[in-house]
Formats: sequence, C-alpha cells, structure tokens
Amino acid sequence: MSKLRRNWCEKQTIQITLCQNTVNPYPHIDVEPLFTEMVRDYPMACVLTDKIPHPKFLNADFIFHHEKIVAEFKRIEKDATDNPKVQAKITAVIEQYYAEGKIREKQITEENWPGLPKEFQNDIYTTTTDSIKVHIEKANKQIKATKENLGLESYKGCLILVNDGVESFPPVTFLWAAFRLILHQYSGITYIITFPANVFAKSREHPAPIQYWLGLDVEKAGKMEGTFSENLFHAWTGFIAHKTGIPAIRREFNDVEGFWKARNLPN
Repeated sequence: MSKLRRNWCEKQTIQITLCQNTVNPYPHIDVEPLFTEMVRDYPMACVLTDKIPHPKFLNADFIFHHEKIVAEFKRIEKDATDNPKVQAKITAVIEQYYAEGKIREKQITEENWPGLPKEFQNDIYTTTTDSIKVHIEKANKQIKATKENLGLESYKGCLILVNDGVESFPPVTFLWAAFRLILHQYSGITYIITFPANVFAKSREHPAPIQYWLGLDVEKAGKMEGTFSENLFHAWTGFIAHKTGIPAIRREFNDVEGFWKARNLPN
C-alpha cells in the first residue's frame, strides 16, 4: 500500500447504514430531488436556485452558511468500464506493462490486484475514471463561480458525489478515484462526501447489506474536521427513513483497510 493511501486509511472514519438482509432492501429512490428536499430543511442551508431562480453564472447546488461550505451534488449512474473504448484502453495499458515485464500476467483479478505495481494501478484508475472526471471538472467550475459571484471566497468547496449505479468499483475505490483526481487538478474542492443510492455493499465486518457514507478532507487526506459530514449523514438517513418507512440502523467503524476489500452487491 502506498504511503498516501496508508495515511488516508489511518485517518478516515466510515459511517454506514445497516440494511435489511436482502439484496434490495429499499425501494428505488430518486436521489437528487430527495437530497435537495432534505437540504431545504437543513439548518442555515439553502438551495441556490430557490434564492436565485435564474443565475447568470455556472452555479453550485447548495450553500451551507453555518459551516461556510458551497456544495455541488453530482450523481454517477453510468458504469463506463464496459464501454468498448474504455476496455480497449485498459487492454493497451495491460499489454504495455506486460511487454515491459512489469506485470507477469495479463489477467487482473481481485486476488492479484493488491500485488500489482502502484504505477500500473494508477494508470488503470486513470483509464476507468473518465466518467467521474467529467463530473468533478464541472463541479470544480461551479463551486469556484458561485464563490466568486456571491462573494463567498472564505467558504470551502464540497463535492457531494453519489454512486447511483457504478458497481465495478468497490465502495472505497470509488472515493479513492475521485480523491486522486481532485488532489492533483481541482483546487476549488476541499471536501468530498460520497454515498451510494440504490447500490448496496458488504464488508468483512458487515456481511449484511450496507450503505456507506464517507467525508474526506482532500488537503489533509483524512476525515473532515467538525461535525458537518456527520450532521448531514444523520439528516439524510433520517430523511430517507421517514420517506421509505424503513428505520435506519447507523454504525461507525474505522476498519477502512478492511473496507478496501468490500464489494458491491449485484442488483
């Protein structure tokens, strides 16, 4: 494990919701309008287009004034790894590393992935995360434009990244891919909060279906300081429990290293 990834693991805390012991314990939810509805009831927060119906700039979605955060919501629903163009790029990376003798076999599995060179892993991540990159790039522009146009330069930028259909990336790998992109390219985003909608996972600690929630400080490569992520987690899970009629069973654990091996359950 790289020093950066080890540091990230040691500093992170995961909030999870334990679900009923079925593959699809919840009805399908339309996550973006529901999250927007929840924000309207969140203390000292606003949906920007409620205040400015037709902004003349590329706007972010939400402002949390108490925490001084400008947030943009992005929902990822398309899994691009099966796209023929992406598959061709992955094959080209594998062939190059194999020809150079840096990997011993061309097949990538869950078992051999941890032992593959980090440079190779990063190249595969870069190839498979183009669909995430498009959303992150736009969110960065929206957050920066909102802060500039509304005089909120002292506010931090937060990307709320929701996995609503990408099953090929294990849960924490989805966040790790976004983290790597933001760390090196997008200065407008200080925090990432990510959670799934309509996607469920299991880990070695929690084999029953779970839904996770992670809040990350990109600059510090660790969990967000303060209570914003935790408060938003409780607001969201309580809101969804009310909407679905299914109680939320919340847990917190620090076994992020083990969570790297967690896998999404098939729909």
